[in-house]
Amino acid sequence: MTTDVSPDNNPTFYHETASSWREDWVASVQKERSLYRTLSIGLVTLLSISLTGLTVLATRERVQPFLALMDKRTGEVTTPVRLNEETKVANWAMVRHFVTRYISDREAYHFSNLNDPYQTVLAMSAQAVKAQVNQAIRPELNPQSPIKTLGQQRYRTVTIHSIAKLAKDNLLDVRFSTHTINSETNHEEETRAWRVTLKWELSHRQRPLSEWDMNPLGFTVTFYDKQPVIA
Repeated sequence: MTTDVSPDNNPTFYHETASSWREDWVASVQKERSLYRTLSIGLVTLLSISLTGLTVLATRERVQPFLALMDKRTGEVTTPVRLNEETKVANWAMVRHFVTRYISDREAYHFSNLNDPYQTVLAMSAQAVKAQVNQAIRPELNPQSPIKTLGQQRYRTVTIHSIAKLAKDNLLDVRFSTHTINSETNHEEETRAWRVTLKWELSHRQRPLSEWDMNPLGFTVTFYDKQPVIA
């Protein structure tokens, strides 16, 4: 005798089949969730280990930059050196030296020696002060340039009298005199007294290799105001 289990004769057939499918689907979803959970835990563990390793390496040794300079005109390349992160501190003797050199090169004049002092002053000047220097020296910009007024017949020397600190940091009061001398007779034709208010800093800005050669410590004049001293 044969039992008929067709869907038409078994009213619970569809219910039982659906329940079996649902159980299979739930089991599959739980398995996938368990797999994803295991993968997530593994990835988080790997990420934690990586971050811990990076932290340890960062605390053990800091990366220090190197400086290499090349002169594009000559092709000269300086030997790379490890940059020192310590802040340069200028002592008073050094400041006096650079200020004396700066004012002497800027205010003195001799026709046979124009370029070297001019380039040195530019290397020790901030951009705004460079424009000031060019306005005073270059004859195409200033009809009263010493190149025009003194020419080859006269030269000018500088005597520094005093360099005093003012209340604000890196601000100085400098007193000096200029002496205009006849080139043929060496007779002093004029002496004038001057007062300069000057501000300086040790600058680490990017600059050409030629400027570093002339000014390796980066002593930079950021403000320069010259006034005559009236007796």
